Amino acid sequence: MAGLYELDLTQVSEAEIQQWIAEMDDASRSRVLSLGKKRMRESVAGDHLARTALVKMSGKAAQEILIRRTETGKPYADEGCFSISHSGETVVCAVSETPVGVDVERIRKSPARVAQRYFTEAERGRLETDETEFWRIWTGKEALCKLTGEGLAGLKHCDTLTLPEGVVLTTTIRDDYVIAVAELD
Repeated sequence: MAGLYELDLTQVSEAEIQQWIAEMDDASRSRVLSLGKKRMRESVAGDHLARTALVKMSGKAAQEILIRRTETGKPYADEGCFSISHSGETVVCAVSETPVGVDVERIRKSPARVAQRYFTEAERGRLETDETEFWRIWTGKEALCKLTGEGLAGLKHCDTLTLPEGVVLTTTIRDDYVIAVAELD
């Protein structure tokens, strides 16, 4: 089962952000320093969560872990599989020895056009007036697409109600956030 790591950015100091930046490899550091302040904090926190988990899995020091990116931007490391997501002030990272995908979303008014465009007919039928159900389906879709490496391009054909064989999707609701983790059984 995947390990789930979480951070509340309101509880992270600027000194911690700077310390975590110092622990990054050169390519990761260069990438985050080119981002705007909010996006940089989210990326640094996600990187920190991944490194923390990979340190526990591998026994290596944080500075020894090289986080690279595929052509589509998916981060990866030799020490284990991981996926990062953020929404509002929450950053999460799921880590496993096998491929994993995670998504987090703050529960808020759902955009109806998104459901029409990306949800299957069966998924749309479950919505009714419940905002939480929309976000449960949406985070599940994103987690599944991250698991497969398809990214957002896979949203239209991804079905959270009919999972691929050998895939488990776990959804948790905590403090007005929905977190979905997709992993291999």
